[in-house]
Formats: sequence, structure tokens, C-alpha cells
Amino acid sequence: MPDRRTGKTNICYSARTTVNGAFDVALLTSEVIASALSQQPISIGAGPGKTAAQFVFTSAITEADLIVLDQIVAAHTGAGVVLAIAKEGKLYAIKKKTSLLVGGGSFEYPPASGKLFGMSEISQLNITGAFNSRNEGSFAYPVVFYTKDDLDSVSLADAAAVEAFHVAAVTAIRIIRDGGATLKAQLIAATTVAEVNAIVDNR
Repeated sequence: MPDRRTGKTNICYSARTTVNGAFDVALLTSEVIASALSQQPISIGAGPGKTAAQFVFTSAITEADLIVLDQIVAAHTGAGVVLAIAKEGKLYAIKKKTSLLVGGGSFEYPPASGKLFGMSEISQLNITGAFNSRNEGSFAYPVVFYTKDDLDSVSLADAAAVEAFHVAAVTAIRIIRDGGATLKAQLIAATTVAEVNAIVDNR
């Protein structure tokens, strides 16, 4: 645990909390960058003899970040633990981006029509609802879906049209999630922090 927490903007640790009793600032910096910290420190410094380290933040860090920082320092130079922390941070980033891409994304229907439909949770619920009810006798046709910008729409005349619309939506979502799955596979295979840092989410 930290020896001193001054307003949570200047966090100091003694080297006795680390694996080998000393700080390597360069390594410590790479470990922090690879972590799941939501706020990165503006500076990391080691005291005389590298027996202490200070992390300086522009604003008070959260308790969640403080816990992550404690783990990083405790695991410093313990490669296996540091690698796990690096993977955890990268995995969180991949999952978060997948969620943002799906929720804020769109799909085109009909193909080459230029009409883009949203993929938010509500949109997915409405599309799935129509798909699940498409063959029910009480389900009224046509069913109309509006584009993401609400400036256009599509009228689905029958169950086949609803199925095609559903396939277009699911395919778009699947592409994003499959991209995330590929990155996760690379992350699982990584054996060093450097390999973890080299994984870039370009989706």
C-alpha cells in the first residue's frame, strides 16, 4: 500500500512494497501505460537509491485507479503479475470499444441504398422483437423502421423482408464483435508486456 497519499494527486510508495525492493522508472512507466488506469500520471519519479517512487496526477485519482496503482507497484518487476495486469487493461479497452462501436454503429439496408439504421440497444431490441414475431398471425405488416438520422425509413412487407433486415443488423454487429475476438485471441497469446502493448485496436 502507499506510504503517503496527498490529496490523491501525489502518490508515494516505498520500494519495500515491491517484489525486488527497488524501482526501475522506465519499466514502471511502461507498466503504468499498459494498465487499466483511467487517468495516467503526468510524471513518475524515483527517489535516491530508487527506494521510493512518486506518481503525480493532474487531479485526484479514483479509488478504483488507486487499487490498480497499488497492484502495479506491488507487482513491479514480477513479470508474470505485471503481464496479467497489462492484459487486463488491454482487455478492458477492447471490450469497451466493442460496446461503443456496436452501440454507436449502423448498418445499411437494403444493400447499396445508402439508408443507415442504428444498432443501439433499443434498436437491437426492436429488430429482434420484429424478427421473433414475424410469423405470428397478430403481427401487422408492413412494419416500418426509421434510419439512424430519422430522415428516411424502410417498409418491410412480409416475414422474408424482416428476416433480411435482421440478417443485415446481426451481420454488422458480428463483424465488430469478431474483430474484438481476434484482438482477444492475440492478447491471450501474448507472453510479454511489449507484445500486449503492440496489439492495436484499429476497428
